[in-house]
Amino acid sequence: MSYSEPDATTRRLVADDDGNTVWDRLINKFTGMGLASLGANDFGITFERILNPAPQKQSKKKYIYVTKGEDKAEFIANLFFEIGSREEGTWVAAYPQKRPHNMPFGDNQNPLRLTLAGRCPLDAPPEGEKIFKNFLCALDGVRDADHEVEKQSGKKFKVTECTRRVDNNKDLPGDLIVLHLQPLYETPFGRQNQSPAPRHARNRKAPTDVEMDEPEATPVWKVGDTYSPGLMPDHKGTYFNHNKAVMPQYDYRDKNGKLIAAHEYWETLTEGTLVLAKVSLSYYEFQEPNPRFLDPKVRAITWPVFPY
Repeated sequence: MSYSEPDATTRRLVADDDGNTVWDRLINKFTGMGLASLGANDFGITFERILNPAPQKQSKKKYIYVTKGEDKAEFIANLFFEIGSREEGTWVAAYPQKRPHNMPFGDNQNPLRLTLAGRCPLDAPPEGEKIFKNFLCALDGVRDADHEVEKQSGKKFKVTECTRRVDNNKDLPGDLIVLHLQPLYETPFGRQNQSPAPRHARNRKAPTDVEMDEPEATPVWKVGDTYSPGLMPDHKGTYFNHNKAVMPQYDYRDKNGKLIAAHEYWETLTEGTLVLAKVSLSYYEFQEPNPRFLDPKVRAITWPVFPY
């Protein structure tokens, strides 16, 4: 009798010792977290957008999203999704999707943020689909506010959407969440804690020993560590000119709580992977001659990844 590993969607439906599936636990978690769930929020009611009080450039205004009320705390919420395909908008690569005009791609380029197109998990039960649709509704409320800005200004804006559709029909509500990771590269200022490439551990052999490699040691990483861009599988050739840039270690973890290093994104953040993310929203207004440019973004802060 042949045996094959169950696929991701099948594993999510397998009950644990308490009789609960991944979906049972996920739905209970999100229905019980109140306003900590993105889908429980409404723009203008539970959170709002204000101009960043920090000094800003005249050509670029940054707005921040805060909770409604006197405290004006940064608006942070939780969501889940399944990573979509590259055709749906996912971009996990060492280089930007749109090639910069000034090549090669090096230390002084604009920050590169990898993008995950978050779709409703294909195996989601009705309760899971409803929660995901509420995520989209919360983000669509932000987009509706952008339309109001356009109307009041009397100008047409070019907008980077935080939701989109698989079929690219802009006349209908989005069915994908566009999530941006934190910058892949950074140029450190006086900080040199770059981690070397993982190496095979090897015992010193005795004269009569046969030299054999031991199993590769599991690297111990911590948030704030940095890695060489050369560890990425597609960081090769004359396209790149990174001299000082490093890849920071963010608080992105797998289902076992292990940190995911930047050079592991390629094998971890694959289509069909279930992701839980804690996110913030940001919004930039660029004063370009014509048209003006609005850049709302959903950005990952931390997440556990569930590659079931």
